[in-house]
Amino acid sequence: MSHSDYDADDGWDDVDDSDDGYMPCPHCGATMLEDAEYCPACDRWMTSEDQPDKRHPWWIIVVIGALILVMILSVLP
Repeated sequence: MSHSDYDADDGWDDVDDSDDGYMPCPHCGATMLEDAEYCPACDRWMTSEDQPDKRHPWWIIVVIGALILVMILSVLP
């Protein structure tokens, strides 16, 4: 294939770069392999047990419930 036969549409533009096999570490944000068992930057494991806890502490729910109860009781005669 000579240089004059090269078609610009046959270049590397067709390559999908969105799935390059890397992802940010959920703990430190460093780039790491998607299949890695731990982050090489912060040495934290990627198991589900080590993921940050997204539940609210029980005492926050109790305090919010108590505040709502106090507001309701203060409005009633």
